[in-house]
Amino acid sequence: MLPDISRTLGGREALPALLDDIESGLSARGVPAAAIAAVSVALDEVVTNAFGHGGATTVEVAARVADGSVTVEVGDDGPAFDPTCAPEPDTGAELEHRHVGGLGIHMVMKLMDGVAYERRPGRNHLRLSKAVGL
Repeated sequence: MLPDISRTLGGREALPALLDDIESGLSARGVPAAAIAAVSVALDEVVTNAFGHGGATTVEVAARVADGSVTVEVGDDGPAFDPTCAPEPDTGAELEHRHVGGLGIHMVMKLMDGVAYERRPGRNHLRLSKAVGL
């Protein structure tokens, strides 16, 4: 199935326009506002991490609505990193005793109904899914 929205980003500066396109595209397809917000926040975090922490030079994003869910595929050319294996942060610890980092990935895992990672030749591929009941 072809994606509803597909973009290749060469840097973080293209992210706001992509998020606008995702939000308007999902809204036009009848996706509830709460699901659009969750997908947007998760996608923002994943793409920002790919460029900022992962050192990616390009990030490809494809989104589609089918079978009652939104699926977003994110591919990047950064070093291998599987966010699904990241340790869960201790959100109950006192601030001064918390390890720095990991909250964004934790948030993505909590916002999405499914997160899957694959390393394919030279690229990270992350699939995010959110049930929307359409």
